[in-house]
Formats: sequence, structure tokens, C-alpha cells
Amino acid sequence: MNLTLHSSIFPVSLTLSARIQAEQFSRNQSNPQKAQQVYKNTLAVSAVNTYLNYSGWITSLKTSDSWNPIMQSLIDVADLDIPEYGKVECRFVASQAEFLGIPPEVRKDRIAYIAVSLEPSLQSARILGFIPEVTEDKILLSQLRSIIELPDYLQHWKQEREPKKLVDSPITKLKQWLIGVVEEGWQTIDEVLLPSPSLGFRNPQQLRSNIISVATSNEGVSRVKLLDLASSNGNKTIALILSIQEQTEDLDISVKVCPTNTHNYLPKGLEIFILDQQQQTVMQAQANNTKTIEFRFSGESGEYFSIKACLDKNTQIETFTI
Repeated sequence: MNLTLHSSIFPVSLTLSARIQAEQFSRNQSNPQKAQQVYKNTLAVSAVNTYLNYSGWITSLKTSDSWNPIMQSLIDVADLDIPEYGKVECRFVASQAEFLGIPPEVRKDRIAYIAVSLEPSLQSARILGFIPEVTEDKILLSQLRSIIELPDYLQHWKQEREPKKLVDSPITKLKQWLIGVVEEGWQTIDEVLLPSPSLGFRNPQQLRSNIISVATSNEGVSRVKLLDLASSNGNKTIALILSIQEQTEDLDISVKVCPTNTHNYLPKGLEIFILDQQQQTVMQAQANNTKTIEFRFSGESGEYFSIKACLDKNTQIETFTI
């Protein structure tokens, strides 16, 4: 095995308690080959657990599938849960191996794959390195990153997936709407439909006909915000209508955009995007002789999303938390 690229291999002693636990898990398996697999998986997880704890990381064996006798029987799993981060997969390799094997059932929902070399005596192990993601069943050990990079990688991984709050976009808390707390700028549909010279349209019935379909729920809450978008043809005002309805665990959300002036159609070229909490586009639509644009989706408590409206070079973003 060529380890010249890995100058920071971390040696770990496999404690008596770790070996006893591996033995206990293996006894649950009637198939000798499966029992050996579970035994080595458990030792690999124990070795990585020791390394991470030594490095100051909090881990949770109890919430790992590799510590669940039922999951051990069903799949080839060697995961270790790191609370608030995710799961790493701890795969054992033989002392003379050149590849790290990755079973198909664990090629997703992992934040890293860590290679663990088990000594023939099974009294000790060596953490060889890690790889962030895999797409094949075998990975050359020479492709592994040094294990000393793992803590920085985990921190970076978490930061990349934390909600990216936009400085210029205040966050609207949707669940507060259900108890009557609404941020400034959001109005009820009746308030928007009241005749007002500041709204830029002469016929409230025009707007009423556009938004009535999202205001018919007796259980949900609907609010409207007027967005002024400058364009080559002057300012264009559009109505952003957001309707929410609480379900058992989720919040059903309807987003509708319609014109507010005497025109029957949205400004040509208007683009509307729904962004996830990493500000990645998950839905989008562009107006072209379009009367309304509408999106429907659901979200869980604590999730973030944004709505981005673009016309020519002008962009407005509204950010929400559920």
C-alpha cells in the first residue's frame, strides 16, 4: 500500500470496550461473513470516534445506523453521527489494500468518507485520510486527503450550508403571520385594493381579479407587497402575493405575482426566482405575455427561502423564514 502522500496518518488503539462492543454486535448475525463485516465496521467506527473525540468533536454513536442492530443486518453501514453536522462513513481497509470500498447504500447522505486501516491483530487501527464524496464503489487510497484537514473541512462544510442571509433583505417570519404579527411593507389584500393614488393603477377590480384565487382560504393567511422595479420603460410596479396555510408539520406556501396597473400582463422580461437557503435557484419563471406567475411549495419550520424579482438590471429580493 502506497502511503507516501499521507504523512499525517493517525494511529488509534482499539480499546477492550471497543472490541467487546464489536463482538456483541457480530453475535447478532447468523451469517459468519456478515458477522465479520459488522465486527470490522464497528471497530472502524470506534477508531474514528476516538480520533474525533480526541480532536474535540462531539459525536453520537447512539444515533448512528452502525450502532443499530437492525440496520447492521439490513445494510453494510459504518456511519458516525456528528450532531449539527451530519454523518461520516468510516470504512475499514485491509493492511495491504490499495482501494477504499464504498457500498452503494452509503454513497449519499454522508459529509465525508474516512478510510481506516485495521491491523491484523485488530488491537489498533490507523486513520488514513478522507474524501468528501464518492460516486464509484472503489476509491484509490492515493486520492484521500490528509486526516489533519478533516476538522477544517467539516467547519467549511457546515458554513457552506448555513442559510446565507442577505444584508439588504430583511427576513420575514412567516409563522408570525399566523398570530397576526406582520412585518412592515406587507398588507392585507383589502388594504391593497383600497383606491389610492400611490398605487399606480386606476382600477382596483383589475388587481382583485388577479389575486382572488389566492385569497379564498378560510384557514390560511395572505399578504401583499408592492415591488417597484425600474426598467427601460420606466418604473413597473408588481404585486407579490404570499399565502400560507399551516399543515401538521409543514407550511404550504403559494407565491403569486401579478400586475397592479391597467395592463393585463406582467412586464415583459420580468423574471421571478425561488431560492433555497443557500440562495440556489429551485424554481423560476419569466414573463412573456404573462398575466400572472405562481409557485406552490411547502417548507418545514426553521427553513429559509427567498423570492427574487428581476427586470432589466433591477433586482429585488425578499427573504423568509418559516
